[in-house]
Amino acid sequence: NIALKDQYLQGGVLQTRAMRPTMTMRPMHATPFHEKPTRSIVPMAGHLNHIEDARHALQAASVMGLGLGATGLASDMVKGDENEVGLARVGPNTLIQTVGALKDKYGEEKAAKLLSQAGFGYLASDLPGEMVPEMNFHNLVKGLKPLIGDEQLSEILFNAGSGTAQYLLRVRIPGFFQEFVKILPKKPALQILLFAIGKAGAWTFRGSGEYYIENSKDGNIDIHVNVIYPSLPLVSNFYRGVFDYLIHTLVDPELPVLPEVNVQDRMIDAKFVCKLN
Repeated sequence: NIALKDQYLQGGVLQTRAMRPTMTMRPMHATPFHEKPTRSIVPMAGHLNHIEDARHALQAASVMGLGLGATGLASDMVKGDENEVGLARVGPNTLIQTVGALKDKYGEEKAAKLLSQAGFGYLASDLPGEMVPEMNFHNLVKGLKPLIGDEQLSEILFNAGSGTAQYLLRVRIPGFFQEFVKILPKKPALQILLFAIGKAGAWTFRGSGEYYIENSKDGNIDIHVNVIYPSLPLVSNFYRGVFDYLIHTLVDPELPVLPEVNVQDRMIDAKFVCKLN
């Protein structure tokens, strides 16, 4: 029903029981990211020097039933609205971990009050268990901004992204794949991780936007998450938290991941430069 869909979009929140079943607890709460994990380097007989080699290696792992494609990292796509701005779906951890980060910082009572003031009071006790419309996440971000300010909201979103990455490592990304990436040299490890994200799970956070990587002329790798739904540039902190934690855990704990945010018309280009040189 087009009229009903427009009404939901204007209201900025699409809430149905099917989209937000009651949960007694969220899968994992976000915690501040203070120390970067260490990893052991295992010598390899040969190096993967090109992205195609990384792709072949990932495909080989998938054929063995051990790659990301066999893990359920990306649940079944909801047909019909997957590309429509506002109704395109994103993973529930966008909301679960943001609420968790709020509670970690402000406590249960104040977090519930903030959520209510932002127009999302139901999230204090009723968290989603499956994909949600992207507008719910972005409008929660916009609702919290005048209540806690840019600095605090950026911290909340970064911690929410870190919490999402921790959830992926604990639940979604198989241990074999994690160990496989860790033994690779730095550049192919990063290439195969980012390629796997693009193939298996990028649509769970990009919504109606776009995810892609670029090899820069200076030898670095740039990650792009383009946000099309009207949002705030500081929403990039959520994606920064995800990539920062995954890269520092699986690729190199010391690899600089530098954020650059550009706004072009109404599109937010959240760019993260992985400094390999």
